[in-house]
Amino acid sequence: MNERVKEKEDKLNKLLKIVNKLEKDIDTLSCYQNDLIDINNYYGSNDYYIDLEAYDKGLITTPCGVLSEDTIWNMLEKLRDEEERLNEIISYLDE
Repeated sequence: MNERVKEKEDKLNKLLKIVNKLEKDIDTLSCYQNDLIDINNYYGSNDYYIDLEAYDKGLITTPCGVLSEDTIWNMLEKLRDEEERLNEIISYLDE
């Protein structure tokens, strides 16, 4: 019985660290929510295509990862995937 309690205590402590880190990471992400909304709105907008055309013509010479459709798409999809994963983990608690 003592060993079982120790095992559960160890698991709880690991999980608390993970959940606390997740909370901090989500807090950090939420501080950048307006930036995330701005990038999401920029992607595929008229401004995006104007900037892309200017880049293709050599008028923009700074690094332009934001003009790579894959970079923005992958970031947004990663957020959606992580939301799905988190919901899946949480759903097991209701079973």
